Amino acid sequence: GQVFVATDRDADQQVALKVVAPVGLVSRARDRVLREVEAAARVSHPHLVQVLGWGEDQARGLLYCAMRLVRGPTLADVLEEFASTRPPSIEVRARLVARL
Repeated sequence: GQVFVATDRDADQQVALKVVAPVGLVSRARDRVLREVEAAARVSHPHLVQVLGWGEDQARGLLYCAMRLVRGPTLADVLEEFASTRPPSIEVRARLVARL
């Protein structure tokens, strides 16, 4: 899938919009993705990103999930920073986790 910054017009705020094209997904895989999003929406914790809504655009063949937007480095950015250490030391691992 891909994640975009989008605007929730009703709440007048920016959100993270994750879009998954289930083309080729068997029905069980599609249903599993939707169940996981529904389960995540029921969880509330300060260290988890809040799920605001989800659904399916059948005309375009897309599943989507709107989440609270959290700004920061991408996982790829963080991993690239630590890629020079192989295997990463415990100190590097601790710094990596602290950054996430």
